[in-house]
Formats: sequence, structure tokens, C-alpha cells
Amino acid sequence: MSDRGRRFGVMLVAVVAGLVPAVPAMAAKASPALQAAADTCFGKTKSDWQKLVSACTTMIATNIRPDLKAAAHFNRGAAYVKLEQGDKAGPDFDAALAIMPAFARALEARGALLFTQGKPDAALKDLDRAITLDPTSAGALNSRALVRLQKGDSAGALADFDRVLALDGADAVALVNRGVLLAATGETARARADFEAVLAADPGNEQARTQLDALSAGKEAK
Repeated sequence: MSDRGRRFGVMLVAVVAGLVPAVPAMAAKASPALQAAADTCFGKTKSDWQKLVSACTTMIATNIRPDLKAAAHFNRGAAYVKLEQGDKAGPDFDAALAIMPAFARALEARGALLFTQGKPDAALKDLDRAITLDPTSAGALNSRALVRLQKGDSAGALADFDRVLALDGADAVALVNRGVLLAATGETARARADFEAVLAADPGNEQARTQLDALSAGKEAK
């Protein structure tokens, strides 16, 4: 990753809770243990990441609907990301997409993961597709901006941050990262406004504070 790219915090976009809006009741003959696994895997029951991995592994081994199996693979992959086991997360995102090729969230998550693994071209392909499927995904747009920045496309990265902020002007990830990009290109007034907007909403945001202090000191934060 370039020195400029290192200054941007990569946001892995895989999110477990809430992926499946309602947990389906298992068949009447299902054991309480199987129902508990479903509740944990699909986010109804709060649990730690390792327990979620175990629960989703149980669900993947059962004869559930294809969409739920894809969701179980996605959720297990997301848990592996949280556990910093990207080598295990990738195959789960692959499996989810093999079942549901238009699964935008899985494309978004795999794209973010590929970027952290130093595969920007593959990441960009997934993120482009995710955004085509869901043009309002802030996670995919933020991640694609980071990929574009690493590939030297500052204009494209800025356009993606702008798109996120057109959807949600308070998105702290886009504001901080856009501010860093603007500062790097000499647009210090706009950069300062972005950092200050983050701090107005969240005075404890360390990234925004660090960047604003560096800007005030007349140098770009490293």
C-alpha cells in the first residue's frame, strides 16, 4: 500500500447483526440447540464472534433454504473478519456469492477484504458490482474510494467520498478520509471543515482530532 493509502483507515464493511431481518423458526422437530444456533447465527441472540462462528457452522451443515445458507456463510465470514482471520473469511464470502451472485453485501465485504490483502484490482471489481447493485451503500463507496486512492485515482476517490456525503452528510469515515485527501491536495480550508464537522458531532473522534491538529501545525499527519 502507498504511504498515502496507509493514512486512510480501512473500514471493513461486513456486518453481522441485522443481516437477516427475521430469524425463521426451525421445523417442529428441530432441537432447542439447533434453534439456538439459528438465533445466534442470524443475529437474534447477541454473542461473541467465536460463538457466532460455531453457530453459523452448525447452520451451514443443515438443510436450510439457499438464501439462509448464503446468509450463514456471510455472517460467519464477517465474524472471521472481526477475529482477524481473513484467510477464513474469504472462502465464506465466496460461498455466499456462489449461492447468490447478486448478494451486494457479500460483494462489498469481499471487496473490502481483498483490498486489505493487497489485491486492489480484484477488490475494485467486487466493489464496482456491489455499487451497481446498491448505489446507496456507504460502506461500498467508502471502500472503493480507498481502492481508487491506492491505485492513484484521487479524483475517483474524491467522487466516491462526495457520493457518500450526499447520502449522509455526517458520515464520519467519509468526512475524515475526504479531509485527508483534500489536505494532501492543498485544499486546506475544505479539509479543516470536514475534520471540524466530525468533531462537532463526536468530540472524541481521535482520527479527526489528529488530522485537524496536524493541519493547524502546518503539516499533514502521518
